[in-house]
Amino acid sequence: MPRSISVITNQKDELRAASDRSKYYSEAMFWIELNDAHSSQVKLNNYIIKNRIFMTRELEAGFTAVSVTLADALMDHRFWKEGLGHEYITSSIKKFEGLKDKIVEIEKLVQRYPSDQPIFPLHSIND
Repeated sequence: MPRSISVITNQKDELRAASDRSKYYSEAMFWIELNDAHSSQVKLNNYIIKNRIFMTRELEAGFTAVSVTLADALMDHRFWKEGLGHEYITSSIKKFEGLKDKIVEIEKLVQRYPSDQPIFPLHSIND
């Protein structure tokens, strides 16, 4: 069972008691999904840290740029939802939209290497 379903199941009594069930459900799902997205971003960051030794510097920089942008966008989204200002939703959306270009750059970097060659510079380890 996905985490979001199990959490909302655990809140079913509160949901039933809410005067506006739709609003309660939407609010609960927003926070569940935001936390799930944040957890996924942390996993991405940990993956980069664990595997950067196997990446070229350009590729590591590309993945790091995606991870940092994603973390910033999620934080801006949280700030907006907490009522800290409308400018945060605008900032968040711009950052999410900017991820596409960063991902395209990573794809280009990966495509430079034939499938029978590693994308990490072994020669520099042996020099």
